[in-house]
Formats: sequence, C-alpha cells, structure tokens
Amino acid sequence: MRALLASLRLRLIVLVVLAAVPAFGLVFYSGLEQRRAAATNAQTDALRLARLASSEQQQLIKDTRQLLVLLSRLPQVRDGDPTACNALLGQIKPSYTQYTNLAVLSADGYIRCSALPADGAAAATDRRFFRRAVETRDFAVGDYAIGRLSGKATLQTGYPVLDENGNVEAVVHAGIDLTWLSRFAEAAHLPEGSRLSVNDKTGRILARYPNPQDWVGRPSPGGLIAQALRTGQHEGVGEGTGTEGVPRLFAYTPLGGFGQDHEVYISVAIPTSLAYAEADWILQRNLTGLGVVVLLALVAAWFGSDLFILRRLRVLVTASRRLAAGDLTARTGLGSGHSELNELARAFDDLAGSLQEQHLDRLRYDEERTRLLEAIERERNTLAGIMASMSQGLMLADPSGNGRYCNYRAASLMGLHPDSVLNAPVEDCFDRLREYAVDADNVLPAWRRALDLLSERPSFELGLAGPPRRDLLFDLFPVAESREAEPGVGILVREVTAERDLERTKDELVSVVSHELRTPLAALVGFAELLLTRDLERLERKECLAIMVQEGQRLTALINDLLDLQQMGAAGQQLALEPTDLREVIVSATAVAGLEEQHILTLDLPAEIPPVRGDAPRLQQVFGNLLANARKYSPAGGEIRVSAQLAGGVVEVVVADQGLGIPLESLPRLFDKFYRVDNSDRRTIKGTGLGLAICRKIVDGHGGRIWAES
Repeated sequence: MRALLASLRLRLIVLVVLAAVPAFGLVFYSGLEQRRAAATNAQTDALRLARLASSEQQQLIKDTRQLLVLLSRLPQVRDGDPTACNALLGQIKPSYTQYTNLAVLSADGYIRCSALPADGAAAATDRRFFRRAVETRDFAVGDYAIGRLSGKATLQTGYPVLDENGNVEAVVHAGIDLTWLSRFAEAAHLPEGSRLSVNDKTGRILARYPNPQDWVGRPSPGGLIAQALRTGQHEGVGEGTGTEGVPRLFAYTPLGGFGQDHEVYISVAIPTSLAYAEADWILQRNLTGLGVVVLLALVAAWFGSDLFILRRLRVLVTASRRLAAGDLTARTGLGSGHSELNELARAFDDLAGSLQEQHLDRLRYDEERTRLLEAIERERNTLAGIMASMSQGLMLADPSGNGRYCNYRAASLMGLHPDSVLNAPVEDCFDRLREYAVDADNVLPAWRRALDLLSERPSFELGLAGPPRRDLLFDLFPVAESREAEPGVGILVREVTAERDLERTKDELVSVVSHELRTPLAALVGFAELLLTRDLERLERKECLAIMVQEGQRLTALINDLLDLQQMGAAGQQLALEPTDLREVIVSATAVAGLEEQHILTLDLPAEIPPVRGDAPRLQQVFGNLLANARKYSPAGGEIRVSAQLAGGVVEVVVADQGLGIPLESLPRLFDKFYRVDNSDRRTIKGTGLGLAICRKIVDGHGGRIWAES
C-alpha cells in the first residue's frame, strides 16, 4: 500500500484528479443551489396551500354563523319543544355534512335537543364557545376539540337564543367537522407521501390527511409543528424530521377562526425525497458526465506515464535493486542521453563504482566490530548471570540516585518488583519500607547518613514488622564508570533475621535462666534442704516431695517451651507449608485435647473449609495451646466453642470460652513472652507464659494474624 501511494504513476493520476476537483466542486455547488431552490419552491407552495385552507376555514365559520342565526329564529328552537326541535335538527343535519352535530343547549348547558343521540351527555358550561356566547350574547367560536357525541375533531361554535328581555334562554350549537381538510387535501393533489394536519398549540393532532383514523387525538410533542412553535413564530416554513422519522419540508400557519389567538395551526409537509428529486437527478447527470471526462484523462495519464517515464525508471530501479542485493557491478546503461533521467542514471553509475571501491574496506571493519561486540555480549551475559544468582540482594543507582539495576533477591527482600526500581529514585524504595519498618522515622535518615559516608562503605540495618518480621542489612559502596565521572551507588541487601533472632533468643534465655527458672529451682533446693536437715514425718516428707515434683514439672514445661521457641526463632520459622485440610486439623486438635466433665466443648465448623497452605503439626499445636488456655481459665461447667468461617478470602478460626475476661490494657501484651495478666484469680493458675508467644510465632510464620478479644 505504501509503495502504491509513493509511485510516480499514482502521483500523476492524483494531479489529474486534483485538477478535476474544482470542476466537481462547481457541480456540487450547483446541485446544492438547485436543491436550495427546490426547497424554497416546495415550502412556498406548501405555505400557499396552508393559507388557502385557513381562508376556507374562515369562510366556513361565516357560513356557520348565518346558519345558527337562522336556526335561533325558528319557532321549533325558541318554543323549547324537544320533540319538534329534534325532528327539525334531524332533517337539517344530512344537508350539512360539514358539521359533526347540530344541537340546542339550555341556559344551564345541558342539551335540549340534538341531531345526534345525546342521552347522558355532560353539561357544556365548561366549553369555551358556550361561555362566550352567553357572555357576549353573540356568535362565539370555541376551541378545537374531540366532540363528546361525534368523537371527531371539531371546531365548536354557538349562537345565543334571547327572550323578549334580552336574556339567554338557549344556545344553538354547531360542531364544524375538520375532516373537510382531508377532502381539501385530496382536491389539492398533494405529492405522494405528503401530509396535511391540524394541531393545537400543544402539538395534539386534531385532523390529518392521510390516515386520520390513526392520528386524530394523539399528542405529538415531538412533531414538526410542535418543534416550530417553540421558536415563537406563528407562521413559517422549515425542514425537519417528525414523529414518523421521515425528513420533510413543511409550512404552517394559524387555522382561520374568530378569537382563536393562534391556538390551532394547519401545516403541509412534503418529503424531502420528492422535493429534491429533480435537483438530485440533475446533479447525478452532471457528475456522471464529468466523471467520464476525468476517467478518460486518467487513462491517458496511466499509459502516457509508462511510455515516457516509467520504462526508464524501471531500468534504474532494477539496477538499484541489484546494487542493494550486493551486486556492485550493476549499471543502468542510460547515461548517453541529455534528459534529467539520463543525468540521474549517470550519477547512479558513478555511485555504484564508488561503493564497489569501498566495499572491501567496510567488510574488514565489520568483521572486527562483530568480534568485539560478541566478546562484550559474552562478558555482559556472564556478569548478569552472576548478579542475578547472588545469594545477597544487589541494587545499583546512578549518581543522581535513580535505580539502574535490581536483582530478584533484593526486590524480594524489600517487597518490590525489579522493574519498579529502574529509572526511579532509590530513596522512594526506602520510603515505601517505612510502612513496614519497626522504626519508621529512622528509615530515611539512616539511608541519607549512609549516602553522606559513601566513600567509607557504610552499612545500616532496618527491622521490618512483617508479617513475617525481618531484619535487613544494607552495605553501600561507590560504583564509578570512569575516574572522572561522579560515582553511583551500589547497595548489597542481606537478610540477617536469623542472626538477630538468635541473638535476641540467647538474651531472652539468659534472662529467663536468671529470672523465670529461679523460682522453681529455689523451691526444689529449699525443699531438698528441708528433707536433708530435718527429720520429718512420712506425711510431711510426702508433701515436700509432691511440691518438688510439681515444681520440677513446671520447670520441665518451661524449658520445653523455651527450646521450642528458640528452635522456631533460630531456624527462621522453617515451616513445611503444603495444602492442608484445616477442618481436619481442628478436629484432631480437639481430639488430642480430650474430653472432660468440667467443661462443654462445642465445635461449630462449616461442612467444607477450603484447603490452606500450612504446616499441619504446627497448626495443631496452636489450637492445642488455645484449648488448654480456655480450659485453665474457664469455670467448671463453662462452654468452650470452636468455630470457623470464611471472611474476605481467609479462614477465621475462633476459640471462645466463658473465662474470667482480660483487662483492655492487657490485650496488646497478651502474646509477649512470659507475660501474664496481673490478677490474683489468675496467679493461682499455673503456666509458663510462653504458650501464646509460641502461637503467635507459628501464625506469623504462616503469614496470618492472631489476636484476643474480651
């Protein structure tokens, strides 16, 4: 496609087309003017027809006045005899087909007599023609409406019948049938698809040609007349699409009638397809003729360009392709003439000779360059493999502090994606660590202090709260691309969690040995000395030995918990995570805990719990510790309930008891090592103070969360 657009032949054709564009533009402009003239003529004819219909309506109203004046003077109407009056109106009505009904209304608005049956008809006091006839004591024209008796679109009129004193004793009424407009439209021979309609100012259709039965009485707020009346003009022409979805040219004017105040309008609409038909045909004919002329010019340009230009260009292109394919002996053989193409061919031949001379030099240069690039690529791949497989994390930053490299180990330790470090300030990476840091306020100051001492290869440590908790050591060193350039920054990231946990565990163990183990050892030594120094009775010796056994068991439990806690810390929480049936683990933990008569153990578990990644023995140890605590601190007869539920994509297990309760201020420290709530009721219950700390270690190692509520 791109080659076709760039061809010389196509460009010559484009020039011919461009030369024809003004002619096409003139034809289109002429066509638009003809369409505009056709629209003006059609709208003028439509407006003339609408005005003629309005004049016909004016004359019909005058004839109606004469008829009603005549009827008001007849004795059958004035005497008030309904039978004679009905007979009279029934005889007259067939001769006046332009009326929907003839009737005489009493002074209170009810029908006294009518040409149509009027049983149960409502009073006409609400009708405008009746009120005006009574008020003015003269001929009155009311609103266009749907007749109550005839059911047709009607212009209602009335004339008062006065007694000797000038009082209104009745009103003679005639309803002018608007269907005369259909006959008027048929006589006017409107084009096929045209319509003539009468609408009130709200857009409701009172009469329509053709198909009046489908439209009369329907509201049409989106019709052409309703749209035109919103402009505030009571007469005019326009173009638009009405409720039928057919584009039309239309004209409208107020329908003639006394005292109508421009409330009813008659419109004539002609489809644009008919109005523009002749103009469109002329435009099509002119375009066809011009198209034939342009086509002949295009054919001449097509074959003439090949004869005089393209053949020589193909020779030049063939030689160029041979040269591009590596044939440096390619020549055009067109250099003997004096035309512009001959000069171009001679320049090409000279270029080919020059390239042939330089070809050998370039081959030698390319061979040397390829060898050097291959060596550099091998070294680069080797270095990248070494850096990616390092057990330590590595990050590199340019002198401006933006990241240039980050291996997967460093990204994993810092909770980042390697790509997020590239071309981003490294300080932003440390700023993100503040969210998880134990000492958030010290993260950025530590980084900046290390940068200031970069030449001394500084290091600093950060503790991350987790889960799981981690300790990271950052070693900084300068990285210079050249002696003159400002050095960048290299950062080695190493996890020292196991070393720090071991140090903390050793410190805690020393503290426990010096504090927590002192009490049971003191009791053992004290009672042992008592047995050695005194000659006690058998029962007293038995009591001393029982206390020594109890303290020894307490000491054993304390040492086991300490060793368990130390093992988890020193081994870095080496959990065997695999898909685990948590429901089976909970049931197994309750079975190992055993049944007892003092407490009621209730399991409230779903029928199915999705598998979780966990270490089943460690999880069973957690639930066992929680059940043991619940039994120790629950009163006899209390219920211990173990329940589980899915909450937000995780499984939440609850061990609830009816124990003593925990003070609010003690809840944050409940899972600390050796912490026990300071309460006399609890001090009587034996424990090491390490069970809940072990539970937290295990749960943290699973990436979960454990807490207490009271």
